[in-house]
Amino acid sequence: MIVSEKEYTNIVKYLVEKGAKEKKDEEASNFQSKNSILKEKTMDIKELLETATKKLGCKLNDFGGQGKYFNMVVSLENNRSQHVFSLMVKGNVYIRFLSFFGSAHILTLDAATALLKMNLSMTGVANAILDWDLGDGLGSVPRLVVVGEQLFATADLDEIIDKIKTVAQQADSLEKLITGGGDRL
Repeated sequence: MIVSEKEYTNIVKYLVEKGAKEKKDEEASNFQSKNSILKEKTMDIKELLETATKKLGCKLNDFGGQGKYFNMVVSLENNRSQHVFSLMVKGNVYIRFLSFFGSAHILTLDAATALLKMNLSMTGVANAILDWDLGDGLGSVPRLVVVGEQLFATADLDEIIDKIKTVAQQADSLEKLITGGGDRL
C-alpha cells in the first residue's frame, strides 16, 4: 500500500497527538494517585505519631485538642527528658518536629554565631529562633529551638522515630551546654 505524502503527514500528526494525549492522561492519573495517597496519610498522622511514641516509650498528647499539634516527652540518658512538638506544615506535606532549649534573650553575638555555624554540621535538623508561648508565663517570646522536618508521603515509622530522637537529643545537648547541665533558661 502506497500512501501519499499528505496522508503520511496526517498519520504522523495523529500518532504524535495520540501519544501526547496518552502521556498527559498518564501524568494526570499519577498526580491524582499521589494526591490521594497524601490525603490518606494526612488523616493518619496521629496514628503514626502514636505508634512512634509507643515505641519510644512515651505518650503522645494532643496539644490544643484540635488534632493539629502534638507534644511528647522523650526520655533520654542520665534521667533527662525533652519535650518534642510536632505539627503538619506546608499544606500537610511535611511533619515538623520542634524542641525548645532556651530563650533567645540569653544569646550573645558569639553564641548566636556559633549556633548558626553548628547548623552546617548537623544532619536532618537545624537550630532556629521561633516566637512561641510554652505556657511558662513568658508569653510568646523568641525561643531557641531545634527543628527537623520529614516528608510525610514517603515517611516510614523508623524515619519518624529517628527524627523525633534526633531533635530531642540535639536540643537536650544544646540545653545542657548553655545551662551548664540544667534545664532551659
